[in-house]
Parts: sequence; C-alpha cells; structure tokens
Amino acid sequence: MPSHEAERAARIELGGIEQVKEQVREERLGNWLIRFSPMPLRSTPTSQELRRHRVMIFTLALAIGATTAIFSVVYGVLLRPLPYTDSSRIMALFESTQRAAGHI
Repeated sequence: MPSHEAERAARIELGGIEQVKEQVREERLGNWLIRFSPMPLRSTPTSQELRRHRVMIFTLALAIGATTAIFSVVYGVLLRPLPYTDSSRIMALFESTQRAAGHI
C-alpha cells in the first residue's frame, strides 16, 4: 500500500489528529490523577495507608499553623504601620560625644 493510502487508512481508523491528541491528554491526566491521588482508588484502604494519610494530614496542619504563627509575629513587629498620624515622618535623633566614642 502506498504511503499516502496508508496514512489515509490510519486516519480513518484512529480518527483525526486532534482526536488522538485529546485521547492522549486524557490518558496522561488520568494516570497523573491515579498516581498522585492522596487515597488510592480502592474500596478499602489498608491500615498502613490510613496511617500514612494521617501523618500527611498532621504534617500539613502543623506546617500551616507554623506558617500562620510566624507571619503573625512578622506582621505585628515589622509590617504593621505605626499607630501615629504621618508615621512616615517620624525620625530618630542620636547624640554622639567624644566620650561616647572613646576619645578623651
């Protein structure tokens, strides 16, 4: 069979190129979802799987709590504006003497 006829027969059998691309995308997405799903797609998970999921949830909750606590401290100490009007105009003045600098 000549190559142009073979290509035509393959397109008829498999469908259009866009249809094949879409099928491949669906397969990849389905495999990804199954591989990285938090719970295997079984009717009854084993006790080891349940234990692993509990540890994952506990770790995630601990990380979210720690991040929230650290952000609250940083916001309260560094990011929150000062409670004064025109706080951007506040200045700090220092006096330097020879005695303080160690010169007599």
